[in-house]
Amino acid sequence: MAFSRRSWPQRCGFLVIGSTVSRIWLTSQYCAEMSALSQFRRVDGVSQRCSVMRFRHLCKQLSTSTLSCSPIANYFSELKTRGLVQMSYPSNLDTDFKGDLLALPPVAYAGFDPTAKSLHIGNLLIVVNLLRSAQFGVRPIAVVGGATALIGDPSGRSAERETQDKDILMENAKTITAQLKSIGNNVLKEEITVVDNNEWFKEMPMVDYLRNCKQLRVGEMLRMGAVRARLEGSGISFTEFSYQTMQAYDWAMLLKKYDCRFQIGGSDQLGHLNIGAHYIKRTCGEKFAAGVCLPLVTDSAGNKLGKSVGGGDVWLSAELTSPFHFYQFLRQLHDTEAEQMYKLYSLAPWEDVLSKIQEHRSNLGKWIAQDALAIELTQIVHGNEGLCTAQRCSRALFQGSMTDVRSLSRTELVTLFGNTIKVARSEVGTMGDLADRTRTDSIKGSALMTKGAFKVNGEKIIDNTTPLVFERIVLPNANDLTLICWGGCAEYMSAGRAHSKLQLLVLKTYRDFLRAARPLDQSVRQQVQTEFREAAKRYHPSDILLIEHNLRRANNQLKQLKTGSVTSIGNITIKRKQENDGGS
Repeated sequence: MAFSRRSWPQRCGFLVIGSTVSRIWLTSQYCAEMSALSQFRRVDGVSQRCSVMRFRHLCKQLSTSTLSCSPIANYFSELKTRGLVQMSYPSNLDTDFKGDLLALPPVAYAGFDPTAKSLHIGNLLIVVNLLRSAQFGVRPIAVVGGATALIGDPSGRSAERETQDKDILMENAKTITAQLKSIGNNVLKEEITVVDNNEWFKEMPMVDYLRNCKQLRVGEMLRMGAVRARLEGSGISFTEFSYQTMQAYDWAMLLKKYDCRFQIGGSDQLGHLNIGAHYIKRTCGEKFAAGVCLPLVTDSAGNKLGKSVGGGDVWLSAELTSPFHFYQFLRQLHDTEAEQMYKLYSLAPWEDVLSKIQEHRSNLGKWIAQDALAIELTQIVHGNEGLCTAQRCSRALFQGSMTDVRSLSRTELVTLFGNTIKVARSEVGTMGDLADRTRTDSIKGSALMTKGAFKVNGEKIIDNTTPLVFERIVLPNANDLTLICWGGCAEYMSAGRAHSKLQLLVLKTYRDFLRAARPLDQSVRQQVQTEFREAAKRYHPSDILLIEHNLRRANNQLKQLKTGSVTSIGNITIKRKQENDGGS
């Protein structure tokens, strides 16, 4: 049971420690008990002083069922509900240390080392869940590791990092600082606090640094998982070994500046949480600090989410990954991946998330979870303008909306449709000439025009003798670009074009599905045909990785279909044979 702010005078006990005032939220059954405790008795609206130890002892005596949570405890509970707490320091934080958790100040931080020009979609999990804390009255703080990036975090690395140029790292730090503030502005009403740890490290003398490390124990540092693994393997330099001392000092500085004693980090940060919390306890008057490690998000193949076969990431920078490609990456996720990401990344209330997932499961094939995730995260990362651009590009590409194509800027057009073919005016005089010039294979374009396979800015051109007027074919927002589309009709698709290996694999998979579905109800066969046709409309030739991903998915489903162990494929519902026989 919780109480509104209006009930504070009647329902709250107050504790004054130095200049800090803490509220203890009580249910009615504890009001009398609390008033009987002299150390918490209110006198003329002002609390009497008591010791920190007495306060902690009292909190541990009160059950969380009767003592409602503090902002940090509410925040931690939400993370746990969504499956976001892979590990915590200390472990069993909400049971064995619930009193300490309740007493934590409403401030949380996460750190980001600027080892690249931009954050990526894996980092976004930490960013959005740091911002989530604001929903519970917690102040989010982002720390950009301008200094720690110069050293290198050994966590998750089997070998020493390559030393990067200092100027590049400093430039990266500025870019990521701006990126974090931009994302914060898209979500929060107030600007997020972003600090660079280079502020307190750049002028620190070596002697002061070593004195600050006095409370750190080498034995504990050697027991850290990442360090131990490196010592047993390729070894570790003193530089990377000392990284944990700097991160521990970061936390202590944030405590002094912002009263921050709660941290969130990636799945490999438990050792740093341990070292940092112990450092705070020894240097900051026995103060309790805690933190959580968020899970590593992977795709169905176990790879880090956002990693392509070529090794690139899905970046949060519009220059490295356009809003359209960011949106489409999320829009094309596998159903199970979309559900997982929606639970972990969405800032919508948990009840709304569960409702959306249930709607998604009831309408498989309509991409409900993917749509919701793509819209929300694109807006968070790129703002309303970026989301509108991504949706315009998507409509133009997948729905053939020439209204949207004509509204796109030159940059958006080049980003969307990729490489261009340069054609000089002197080279072409008719639409047939243009068709021949824009073919990249041995088939004559002017011959295919009569089959309805040639479109200029969305308009089908059949007569290859039609004079070409440049002023009429260029796009409004790009007076040197024309959109040429090939295909889109049965005659062209069967006109003897040489299929690539990938196209043959798609067709073979389709035929295998139809053969496997023959013993089943006729409606299932029709659903298979519909599913493949709808999928074909969504693909663009540049989406080779998406096609390969869905082929792997299709082949796995095909195996299950042949063995009768699958209950659904996309939006296809298949009753098992034993269910039909047994009438379950």
